[in-house]
Amino acid sequence: MRICKGLVQLLLALVISAGCKKKFDPPAIQTGLSALVIDGFLNNSPDTTFIHLSRSKKLVDTLPDIQENNAQLFVEDPAGNIVYSFQQLNDSGLYFVPGMGLDINTKYRLHIITANGKQYLSDEIPVVKTPPVDSITFDHTATGLDIDVNTHDPLNATKYYRWEYTETWQYHAAYYAYVHYDHGNFIDFRPGEFIYECWRTQPSTQLLLGSTERLSKDLVYHYVLRQIDQDAVELSMKYFISVKQYALTKDAYEYIQNLKKSTEQTGSIFDPQPSEMKSNIHSLTDSTEVVLGYLTASTAEKKELYITNDQVQPWKYNPGCELFRIYPADFGTFSEHGVVPIEVIKNGLIIQYVNASTYQCGDCRALGGITTKPGFWH
Repeated sequence: MRICKGLVQLLLALVISAGCKKKFDPPAIQTGLSALVIDGFLNNSPDTTFIHLSRSKKLVDTLPDIQENNAQLFVEDPAGNIVYSFQQLNDSGLYFVPGMGLDINTKYRLHIITANGKQYLSDEIPVVKTPPVDSITFDHTATGLDIDVNTHDPLNATKYYRWEYTETWQYHAAYYAYVHYDHGNFIDFRPGEFIYECWRTQPSTQLLLGSTERLSKDLVYHYVLRQIDQDAVELSMKYFISVKQYALTKDAYEYIQNLKKSTEQTGSIFDPQPSEMKSNIHSLTDSTEVVLGYLTASTAEKKELYITNDQVQPWKYNPGCELFRIYPADFGTFSEHGVVPIEVIKNGLIIQYVNASTYQCGDCRALGGITTKPGFWH
């Protein structure tokens, strides 16, 4: 019966999709809603707190993100006294405080005054203490590598967690290019100019949440933060991950969980639909105005891990590259994007040909990295 019912639903969906040709524009697109979006949290530590302000836009809008600049942001205590004032960073909609020392027994509010005079105020925000990260581990699976976080709260008080990470990997091009082509000449790379070895850094993009509410102990064991496909470039040489852990209140967890569902999981009418997301930040100027975002306050805990290629064997990154010869009559090829000279072959002073390859195979920067070694790398 279950199979038959599922088949009927599928056929019905196909019939409906085939018969309905009229374009559907949701009401949200037509209204041109431009809600204030608050992204960030109050970082109760010596580290910098960042709050990003922007405006929402239509789903069909191809314009760049709308930054909310020249606003004033204050952290206030229960009596309304200003505890911290934010500074703006360039014209990026980003505001910061170098470090915060909030009282964990006090609740705070974020007060925002935009450039046009509108005011916004958060609900009272408790300051949550985040337990330390016990460890970052990895498991070699049949499909690749899982990188996991492990943590616990011996007081059984945290229950709700969020993680984010920044990862960096060292890799090299398939071929070591000794020269580069410049206006008809092949010029040897000087020390520091070689394009063989790179480092690429990128932040996490998913909302990573965990809850121990239904467990007898406040213990997170082997929560998968990152999955890397077998033989991927990330572990061709050396990989580094820096993980930050934050404790959440139940309300904050539920808000972010709903946001996760709406941005990552909802793909069809058969998927679970997210419930209404209620922000804890409200407009003082217009009570009907929609505000997006949920502000939290907590300490942050960090853990780092290096993984080398030797630790995950067998792991063979193969970009499928080949060398080919370019003869003098075709040296103009090097002025076109996509062909990289690798080595000049001469007979005396006369160039016979040049060993070359594609941009992706001869220049490590083609995969998004830079040739400058990060200062933290060891």
